[in-house]
Amino acid sequence: MIRLEELLKVNALDMSLIACANSEDTWIRWVHTVEDLRDVERLKGGELVVSSGRWCNDRSAADSFVCGLTQRGVAALGISEQVALEAVVEACERWRLPLVEIRYPTTCERVSETAASLIVDRRTAILSESVQRERVFAAVAGSGIRETLDLLQRDLRHPVCLVTRGAVHTSSRETLLSSDDLRLLGMSCGRSTTVLEVPSATSGKVTTFAVERSFAKDRRNVARLVCGCPRDELDSHTIALFEQAALFLGLQLQHGDEVRALRRRGESELIRRILADEASPEETAAWVGALQIESLGAVTCVVIKGDELDELQLADFADALDDLADATSCSRVFSQGESEVGIALMRSPDEIAAPLEHCRTLIEDQLNRSNAYLGSSSAVATSIGDVARLFSQARQVLRLESLRHSTVRGFAVGADIPLAALMLQTDMDARRRLTSILLDPLIEYDASHDSDLMNTLDEYLSANGHWNVAAARLGLHVNTLRYRVARIEEVTKRDLSTMRDRADFFIALRCRIEL
Repeated sequence: MIRLEELLKVNALDMSLIACANSEDTWIRWVHTVEDLRDVERLKGGELVVSSGRWCNDRSAADSFVCGLTQRGVAALGISEQVALEAVVEACERWRLPLVEIRYPTTCERVSETAASLIVDRRTAILSESVQRERVFAAVAGSGIRETLDLLQRDLRHPVCLVTRGAVHTSSRETLLSSDDLRLLGMSCGRSTTVLEVPSATSGKVTTFAVERSFAKDRRNVARLVCGCPRDELDSHTIALFEQAALFLGLQLQHGDEVRALRRRGESELIRRILADEASPEETAAWVGALQIESLGAVTCVVIKGDELDELQLADFADALDDLADATSCSRVFSQGESEVGIALMRSPDEIAAPLEHCRTLIEDQLNRSNAYLGSSSAVATSIGDVARLFSQARQVLRLESLRHSTVRGFAVGADIPLAALMLQTDMDARRRLTSILLDPLIEYDASHDSDLMNTLDEYLSANGHWNVAAARLGLHVNTLRYRVARIEEVTKRDLSTMRDRADFFIALRCRIEL
């Protein structure tokens, strides 16, 4: 395709635009000579029609001819100056069809030849550029996703990134997507394999291209190549460039999937044997060497766990965590257990904070649907044994996170549940002993004296021991509150001026169950 403006700039043709003067940005797909209205049916749209104008007998004939061209989607009309142009100009202005005047001695045949030559030259150049681009993409295909994105970014004024199952891979520029954008992207694209324009909270609209990877038929295709501009700002050449880049990125993702499958089983078995104390130091060293685990240091461990995750869900979450590792360009150790997957990243929490937040956002819906949780823990590791223990710590953080989001029978509704109380959730005997020792005397006293010491204690501790605040919440005079607190201390034989007894009472109140 060429622009009509390019053809008008060929001085040897001596042509000018005389109708729809604001249409110089018109694109021409091909050129045809048409001398009869019956020949219009052969047109497919986007053509420059050149004609000697033998059909132009009067205004009615000119209007019918131009109307027919417009209905077929013709791009422009070129006509000899020897024709009665006034009727043709009126028809073209009415139907909004660009009209080019061909001045003597330029012939229609010469215009056709020149236009065809320009179009063929353009197609040849695009083909040559496409072949060269394919060679360049092939050269960097083994280098990594960022190198491919940098190559794509080189000739574009818009930022680009790749969104995979659990990460946002960027070029050397910073990411163009916020957390809100990632949620919009997930809702808008789904399983679509077409080019889509998606709303963006930060840049209005972005254009996304599907990136095929080696998922099984029942897996979601969530990899998307994103360009930070609306689709109507991308010409056909740029769209072809993105589609070709998507092809090479898909090959890179497929290669990554194959490498992951080889590593995961071995790393998971190593972590399991270390935690079970089944591996000798010599055996562990051999495993570390075989798996090529790099030297350690700052390590952040991320674990995803649910009560009843099936194989497909575990595989999705495993892909997300490996994508996270790829986006941070760091060494990793993978671990998979019953209804959980985890990964240890050789980076500090600060270094992976943003990528981890992207990962959490991308899998947020699936975490909610699967009743699964994500937890992380970090430390300085000097051996693979330290890494194995980090997985245990991350599981504890995850367990507390799941407890915070659970509705547990017996907990005060809306209360801030301390971690100590959460850890006692499954230890029924410990909870019973704690509440029995501390709270039973107050419950019995309230029952026999028709008093409200339990509620008084709760409000006093919730106000952090501030007398005026607690008194206001209870609707009491401060002296009355002081009297009641003194009565609580007398009944329980505890001292509420000490942090130890305050903490015990606070936890007991949050662990309270119906006996």
